[in-house]
Amino acid sequence: SIRKLSAGAASVLVAVSVLGGAAVEFTSGTIYAEEKIVEADSAKFFDLMVEKKLYDEFSRFGYGKKPEEVLASLKQVLKDASPQTLNSLINTLDNGRIDYQTGMGQVFSQAFGSFRADHDPEYLAYSFYSLLIQAIKERVVNESELKVQLQEKEEAVEVLTKILDKTVNEKIEIDRKAKEAEGKLKESSLKLTKAYKITKDLADQLSNVKQQRDKAFKVSKDLADKLSNAEASRDKAFAVSKDLADKLSSAEASRDKAFAVSKDLADKLAAKTAEAEKLMQNVGSLDRLVESAKREMG
Repeated sequence: SIRKLSAGAASVLVAVSVLGGAAVEFTSGTIYAEEKIVEADSAKFFDLMVEKKLYDEFSRFGYGKKPEEVLASLKQVLKDASPQTLNSLINTLDNGRIDYQTGMGQVFSQAFGSFRADHDPEYLAYSFYSLLIQAIKERVVNESELKVQLQEKEEAVEVLTKILDKTVNEKIEIDRKAKEAEGKLKESSLKLTKAYKITKDLADQLSNVKQQRDKAFKVSKDLADKLSNAEASRDKAFAVSKDLADKLSSAEASRDKAFAVSKDLADKLAAKTAEAEKLMQNVGSLDRLVESAKREMG
């Protein structure tokens, strides 16, 4: 079917239909401007040529694009075409060139024919070249606006460049300060590490002190308990001592009383002894008297 035609076959069909035998010259390389048209733009032109030819021949079957659709698409293709493509096409308007009759501009002009210009009072109809000239005029007219926009962009770029330079300088300064801060941070980190070590040592010492304190507290408690027990024993011993002292005092009183009685008895005994001795002396004297008497009597 027509829809299944390859792009190359459709292009050949269009070329043959429009130019007849000129297609042979086209393929043989006698069209000098062909190599200057950008390939992507050339493909768009040939696609539209195929769509137009399909509509002209087979529109009753629903194939191809309507003329107004082809016109709108062709305007857009020319508007978007690269400067290289437009330069190649406009060369075919120069009747002094050797490729004037065989350039691609002539091929496209014959293939597209003319279009109705219903809403444009300046034109009776649009040809390919009228559309080409319109596209070029639009670019020329827009050139001043583009220059203004370019100037604005250049000024904006200049401002952005200054901002960028300032930003770069600020970044350099920030990097310098960051490096300086990093050095200080590293120094602070070392100090912090040292302080942490000292703190840990102090914590260990504090832990040891707490352990010693707890041990001392336990010893103190033991001593306190022993002291309490000793005080209780002391109080008990004091009570016993007081009782013994009382008993001793009582014994001493009894002893003194006994001593007084003994002294009195001793005194009495001494007196009696003296009396006895005196009696003994008297008895001795008596014995001598008796002996004397006995001798006298004997």
